[in-house]
Amino acid sequence: MSSPRLINLLRGWPAPSLLPSKLLLRAATSVLQEPEVFVPALQYAPNKGPTELRNALSTFLTKTFSPHSPVPIDRISTTGGASQSLGIILNTCADPGYTRAVWVVEPTYFLACRIIDDAGLKAKSVEDGVDGIDFADFRRQLREVEDEAVREGKTGPVYKPMPRAWPAKLYKHIIYCVPSFSNPTGRCMSLKTRVELVRLAREFDALIVCDDVYDVLWWPAQGEVPKKGAIRAVIPRIVDVDRVLDGGAERKGADGFGNALSNGSFSKICGPGVRTGWVEATSKLAFALSQAGPIRSGGASSNLTGVFVARSLENGDLQKHITEVLIPDYAKRWKTMVQAIEEHLEPLGVQLPWKSISVASVNDRSSTDAEVQKLAEQTFGDKSVPDVVAGGYFIYALLPKGISATDLAEQAMKENVIIQTEALCRVPIPKSGGKEPNKAKDRFIRLCFAWEDEDMLSESIERLGKALKRMIEDPSSHSSGERSSSINQNQYS
Repeated sequence: MSSPRLINLLRGWPAPSLLPSKLLLRAATSVLQEPEVFVPALQYAPNKGPTELRNALSTFLTKTFSPHSPVPIDRISTTGGASQSLGIILNTCADPGYTRAVWVVEPTYFLACRIIDDAGLKAKSVEDGVDGIDFADFRRQLREVEDEAVREGKTGPVYKPMPRAWPAKLYKHIIYCVPSFSNPTGRCMSLKTRVELVRLAREFDALIVCDDVYDVLWWPAQGEVPKKGAIRAVIPRIVDVDRVLDGGAERKGADGFGNALSNGSFSKICGPGVRTGWVEATSKLAFALSQAGPIRSGGASSNLTGVFVARSLENGDLQKHITEVLIPDYAKRWKTMVQAIEEHLEPLGVQLPWKSISVASVNDRSSTDAEVQKLAEQTFGDKSVPDVVAGGYFIYALLPKGISATDLAEQAMKENVIIQTEALCRVPIPKSGGKEPNKAKDRFIRLCFAWEDEDMLSESIERLGKALKRMIEDPSSHSSGERSSSINQNQYS
């Protein structure tokens, strides 16, 4: 008897059937028939990226996020995608001898820690628990690290002398987070948390790097999903909060670089292979990032594909793809997986703490200043946003007590199902000769509904239920969770 087909619930890629090949063919055909467009597109790009794409992004971001004023082109630099951009950001805005730490809001996108390591920086964890971030504890940790830095004499950059030949800044701290429809949890940070995070970043000279790649991929958690409509967000971005809070980056005493940036990408809303993204930040910070060595040498990344993407935004094809293809399809997949979990896993004790999001709750404006309240009203104010939504690519499920996610991943492999464990979604811990997953917290599993075909999602959860039931009925069938998973999880995102 042959083994059942392998089902991969770990891979965070868009399904092949959702890749917009026809859209890109139209854009490429159009661009490559216009010498005044394709000649500069086939040359080295301007450091801040092709003007066509920056202009298209300015319009797209303004319409989508409804900030207090339009997003000007000088706040935008294009990139080769969010991962490459994170590397550029860390190497431009941090100094391993001066920057105290990169504070990673956990659980997190697991490959971000590798990029932090490559930059020679120290990653430290900040728990985003059931009640959100504990800011009293976070402030205590920041003060401890600051006191240590003062004792060690870390008063200025060590490896990156300042000033440079262009306006630039090195921050004492970096804070990394995925604020909206997070990888891995699917949660959204509340408006109150976003405001508090900006205030804390200003107090301790930190830059908040927001992995803003899922913001527009959301749908009603109940009822039908409209197949047409405007693309919009359900909550203001942190970069927008930083722009208006207490006068923004131009407030008295500020240096104009700001304390937050939005690291965007077309990987989830077009295709990872276009290798195109953007950073939105203050004009000073956006310019500083465009002056990084690799960009100064070769120009901005993905010049040609960036112009193709720009054309798809200009003609409205990409917006239609998002609203008429991606959102309805991902909504169906999400509902299929949730129903399967309710049928096959919840009777075994599995819980979904963040199955859906109350839009009114995350947008609570009672403790924010007038400008942030106005910003939230512009983003969320009308009645077209449903009360409860879901979004992103992932469902984060809590296992019964006594069950390790790492062990379940091993048992799931016997059913030909691949899942990701909570341990992989946390800052790795030092080990002789390297680092290893932090299994101190390993009760959650991350399940991706974007990659596999919809008919495979129900079957995968049914198989997962068999593996979990086997573990519950026969504890000797699995270890205590001490051994490492044999699954090579680093090849997926």
